[in-house]
Amino acid sequence: MRLFAISLLILSISFAANTTYRLDLEMHTECPGDMLMVDAIASNGEPAPDVELRLVLYEPYQGLRALKHTDYDGHTAFELTKNGTYRIYINTDAYNAKDYEVFRYPQMCPPPPPKKLFAVVEVDCGSGSVRADITDGVSPVKGIFARTLHWSSMTGEDGMISLPLEEDDYFIAIGDGNSEGFVVFGDICQIQGP
Repeated sequence: MRLFAISLLILSISFAANTTYRLDLEMHTECPGDMLMVDAIASNGEPAPDVELRLVLYEPYQGLRALKHTDYDGHTAFELTKNGTYRIYINTDAYNAKDYEVFRYPQMCPPPPPKKLFAVVEVDCGSGSVRADITDGVSPVKGIFARTLHWSSMTGEDGMISLPLEEDDYFIAIGDGNSEGFVVFGDICQIQGP
């Protein structure tokens, strides 16, 4: 009887070690950014790490859009670039899983509202330069395009840009891709040529 109980215990431990859990995907989108957030969860409630997921735009068919693996916590994210019906193909040997899950994305996120930019522009007629300090109202804004008639550049980490002025310059245009503002300074000073 004791031998039978030990054999049954060994068999049950062996069976438990070979148990394969079912894999489920939980998905939701986030705006802005048109991001598909995916959580791979095993049927025992644990996260499923290192599961290969392939995002395919199936209708209208455009094929493979991305291939990613879930992280240690079973998370990954895909950027969605078009409306349509997607399939997320699941590749794993560690779990029982469907071949794919269907995800419909009927409408892209609305674009973010334009940023409000504030510019303080100083024209130095003596040195023939114009300086602009760009902020969002509180902090400097990096990477804002600014130009005069002849020169252009991007603001740096400090939100500042300095451009030379030439004889026929009369404005500075400042924009972030969503909007553009103009500061006219032709009436402030007349820059003399050489």
